[in-house]
Amino acid sequence: MNAEFSCKDYRDVELPQNCVIYADPPYNNTTGYGKVKFDSLTFWEYAREVSKNHLMFISEQTAPDDFVSIWEKPVARTLDVNKNNQFKVTEKLFIHKSWKEM
Repeated sequence: MNAEFSCKDYRDVELPQNCVIYADPPYNNTTGYGKVKFDSLTFWEYAREVSKNHLMFISEQTAPDDFVSIWEKPVARTLDVNKNNQFKVTEKLFIHKSWKEM
């Protein structure tokens, strides 16, 4: 079995047949990873298309209705280095519902 780890735009990753994919996009409605705002709608459209031929796991807090959570865990997040601004969120792992039905 081979594994390849990449750090690039998800649309630029070449996918051989029958991949298992783990995606960790910026959380929707957050600042994201860079200066350009992440387009969550485009990402979820891509995830739908990819999920037709590959098993794609997506780490997020929320997802569109056609994706289902298969795992979740409450965690504390901090917005500053002093840890004075902690809040609770639930981290989830989603797959497209077509895989859940298999």
